[in-house]
Amino acid sequence: MKDFGGDSLDVALTLNCIGDVLLREGRRDQALEQHKRALDIQLKKVGEKHLNTANTYKYIGIALLKQNDDEKAEETLRKALDIMDDLPAKSSDLMDVSQHLSGALQFQGKFSEAIKIQKAVLSKLLQSHGEDYPEVAVAYAGIAGMLADQNRFDDALQMLDKSIQVCYRLKGQGPCIKGILA
Repeated sequence: MKDFGGDSLDVALTLNCIGDVLLREGRRDQALEQHKRALDIQLKKVGEKHLNTANTYKYIGIALLKQNDDEKAEETLRKALDIMDDLPAKSSDLMDVSQHLSGALQFQGKFSEAIKIQKAVLSKLLQSHGEDYPEVAVAYAGIAGMLADQNRFDDALQMLDKSIQVCYRLKGQGPCIKGILA
């Protein structure tokens, strides 16, 4: 891997893109290295409490999940979520991090904690966007999937019903149905 040098935010973004490609290719160690280099640059340039830094923590967490290092992934994804909690982050970023963190928790058998995180994100989405918002439907469906994984089928069906009701009210607007079926 060529060393690009430099320490601009553009270099950090490029390193994250390289890391993403390497991860998709199955080169997990190299991907993690690129994401860590990006994080070093971002910490120097914009500090810890920045959306770009939070997203890089997310990428590192995902790489750690792919390496089956669920505990380190959880720790790293919690950092990303904590940063996003303090910022006016986009709901899609918040959803993405919380879903990966919930996955790390599920892999460790921490099902109730995973659901708690997803419900907290749902609460934030409801507060900021109201009930009739596509990502609210996706959040309900995500919680339903976790409940079903725990054989809590009645609770899962209730969440799916809420999700479907939101989708009906939205009449197909946004990523509502796509997110549920993903």
